[in-house]
Amino acid sequence: MQKLRQRISYLQGLAEGMNVGASSREGRLLTEMLQVLGDMADSIDTLKAEQERLDEIVESMDDDLFQLEQDMYEDDEEEDDDDDDIVEIACPSCHENITFDAELLDDDDYLEVTCPSCRQVIFIQEGDEDMEERIIAGAGEECHCDCDEGAHHPQTH
Repeated sequence: MQKLRQRISYLQGLAEGMNVGASSREGRLLTEMLQVLGDMADSIDTLKAEQERLDEIVESMDDDLFQLEQDMYEDDEEEDDDDDDIVEIACPSCHENITFDAELLDDDDYLEVTCPSCRQVIFIQEGDEDMEERIIAGAGEECHCDCDEGAHHPQTH
């Protein structure tokens, strides 16, 4: 931009040195054209300064948006991790899907899960060292595994 200003100043000085002025029609035209060139250079300087200011604002907004995205994705990942630690069991009586936190299985305490719809006990974890777990089977179903008769093991998702 500085080079453009220098060239306009050179032309204005050249016009003054040639005594181009308001005495002739051509002189008035050249003087006015040089004035318009100066005004255009001022406008370009103003636009350039505004553009730099807007660039700084956009860069700041971009940084803020990036940080917001990082925060949001971290929250989503934490929620996804939480969803992986859920046990889902279908009630053998009413076939309602029952879910509970898999961390409950890590406790050595006695755990009994009851279906909220039909109030039937559908899962029992004994509090002994073997931590025997079983799902209570519905009427008429047989168990073909090594656990107590009528019991099945849960599957975690």
